[in-house]
Parts: sequence; structure tokens; C-alpha cells
Amino acid sequence: MYTLLIVDDEQIEREALNFVVQREFQDIQVVDVAVSGRDAIGKVKQYYPDILFMDIKMPGINGLEAAKQIKEFHQECKIIFMSAFDYFHYAQQAVKVGAMDFILKPLSDEQVVESLTRAIHEIDKVSVANQLDERENRGSLQIDKTAALIEKTCDYIGENYAQEITLKEMAAMAGYTNHYYSKMFKLYKKQNFIDYVTSIRVEKAKELLLHSYLSIKEVSVIVGYGDQNYFTRVFKKIENMTPTEYKDKIVLKN
Repeated sequence: MYTLLIVDDEQIEREALNFVVQREFQDIQVVDVAVSGRDAIGKVKQYYPDILFMDIKMPGINGLEAAKQIKEFHQECKIIFMSAFDYFHYAQQAVKVGAMDFILKPLSDEQVVESLTRAIHEIDKVSVANQLDERENRGSLQIDKTAALIEKTCDYIGENYAQEITLKEMAAMAGYTNHYYSKMFKLYKKQNFIDYVTSIRVEKAKELLLHSYLSIKEVSVIVGYGDQNYFTRVFKKIENMTPTEYKDKIVLKN
């Protein structure tokens, strides 16, 4: 069972989201609701929920500041932001505080289901990694330890793709030399380190391109590419089309 805390200062929004969750997910329990950022911080300390569905613009402490404080004591919490304002600044700040997703109001049932499904998938991945760590503590084989450490660095990449990430840093996190980490990474992930980081950034860019209010330049910055032209070349190499062409294709499809 996964636990969820809903945070919104508007009662109708809280009730609507709660209704969708209870109808679509038998394995998610809404443990409580909060009406402000300060209220959210207190209730996260009380329940330590797996998932936090939170509005950004609220009186007092807003959702962004609340999320920043929450991440300091509950880093594993998967945060999904919602907002009626399509400001690029909000999307960028959401990434910086470690949010998993950013959805514009009014929320559609499909958006809610998709975001929560992704959150569950990420929680399960962490659970598997933790199980591997437990097996290691019980004296399991070295191969389990290596797999867990590789997954640990991949989780870090998945949460910090917008920042500069180097093989040297990840090798140090895993406690390996650069050469050994590179070799093990390719063995377990079936692709080299640079290609993996690039694929994570491109997949996130594809998600962001669905939001028509974000320009290609803005998407480029959010996923970690300061140079839009370089981002376009990388994207085209993987998707066989430019970000603009991909965005136009999605718009036409919808």
C-alpha cells in the first residue's frame, strides 16, 4: 500500500483529487489533506507519505518552499506539483527542489493517473534497490552489491539530471574507480554512462514538450542543456527529429 498526502488551499480541488485517487487506485491510501505549505510540512512529519500531491500557490509558505523543507527530512517523498499558473519559473523551481512532476490545473483524470503511476514505479525501483542492499548486508554475492550501487547512482541521475553529472562523481558515489564503474555500468545498463544520462534528459524533455507553454529553449535549460543548439542536435540524434518537429507532431496528434 502506498500513502498519499494531498495539499491544496481549495477544498473543491482536494475533494476532486481525492475522488480520482480512490476511484482509480486500490493500492493508494490518502492518509490526510493539508491546506497550506506549513500544514503540509507538519503532516509530512506526522505521516511520512510516499507521495505528495501539492499546489504551488498557497497563502503563507508556498508549495515550492514547503517542498524544499520537506526534502530536508523526507528525501524519498515523491512530490507532484500542480498549479493554475503556467510560469516557466515555477517549472524550473519545481525541478530544483526535486519534484517528480509538474501539472497544470485544471487537472484531467488522465494526468493524475499518469503521474501517480510514475510515482509508484519510482518507489518500486527504490524498494528493489533497498532489497538488494539488505541482501548485501546478509552477505549476498558481490554482484548484488554492484547492481545496487549502480541503481543508486542511476536514481541520483534520475533526480538530478538538470545538473552537471560526471562519470567521476558517480564512480566516487559508488566507491569504484572511474574505469571499473564505467565497465560495470555498461554491463548492467546495456549502454555507456554518457548515453544513459542523455537518454534520461531526452525522455524528460519529451515529457516537457507536451506542455505547449514551454519554449524549446526553456525545455533545454530545465533538462540540463544551456546550449539550445547542442540540445537540438542531441535530441535529433536519439529521436530522429528535432524538438520542434517532435512538439509539432504531438500537437497534431492531439
